[in-house]
Amino acid sequence: MIRTMPRKALVAAAVVAGLVVAGGGAAGARSLITGHDIKNGSVTGADIRNHSLHLVDLDRHSAAKLKGQKGDRGATGATGPRGPAGPAGPAGAAGRDAVRVVTAPGGGFSASNTRGHFTANGFTFGPFDDSGAQGSSLVYEGADVRGKHLGDIAELTYSAGFHGTSNDPPYIRVFIDNNGDGFTGAADDHDVIFSPSTQPGGSVGTAGRLIKYEVVDGTVRYDDDAGNAADQPWDAVVNAHNTDRIDSIVISAGFSLPGTTDSFLNSLRYEVNGSAPSVVSFSR
Repeated sequence: MIRTMPRKALVAAAVVAGLVVAGGGAAGARSLITGHDIKNGSVTGADIRNHSLHLVDLDRHSAAKLKGQKGDRGATGATGPRGPAGPAGPAGAAGRDAVRVVTAPGGGFSASNTRGHFTANGFTFGPFDDSGAQGSSLVYEGADVRGKHLGDIAELTYSAGFHGTSNDPPYIRVFIDNNGDGFTGAADDHDVIFSPSTQPGGSVGTAGRLIKYEVVDGTVRYDDDAGNAADQPWDAVVNAHNTDRIDSIVISAGFSLPGTTDSFLNSLRYEVNGSAPSVVSFSR
């Protein structure tokens, strides 16, 4: 026989039942799922929310590899071995002292007459049947020397030789034109001559041999082509005529000692204040 419970009793019973259920929920919260409840290797990237992991979630070795890298680049690898040497690059531009090759008239160079010849093997003088009465010259009137002072010359060197019986290699002269009207032999015009045959120690050389003659280290004469007076050191002459203005540099053979000769000029080197040092080859 079912008896009807009072209303207050029903309410009390419901409250007790709710507390029992709530108590059971609290007990369940204290029993969360741990790594022991998950099978190894069963959790994949699909189970992890994107952008939810940070460096602190990684072990220190993995974090060290990623730290400091930008964007999506990985850690920098070790430096690889040195590769083989590449091919040689093209030759650079010619320097200030590059050799200038002159085998024909031009660029300030000319022959004084038809007895002087530009060839691929040097500038040649002669041959002369009588080198006492015949001769020829290579004349240089370049803008880098013309109008400069005699004292501006720092180097003047040439390489030359001879064949024949006169024992007279080419000699060099610096022609002076102080008023700028060209070398005419007037009172303002002079010349400084360097002759191999008058150098101390005798630097004439032997037939067929190429000799380098260094003018500024030798002895010269001023306005004395005939050699009537003794030579003087280059410095002594230049100090006395320091401001004389250069007209040209002339290398000559012949018009000197009698005999038969065939002389040749291989190169000329000079340096004048305010211009680049120059090396001129008359041979290819």
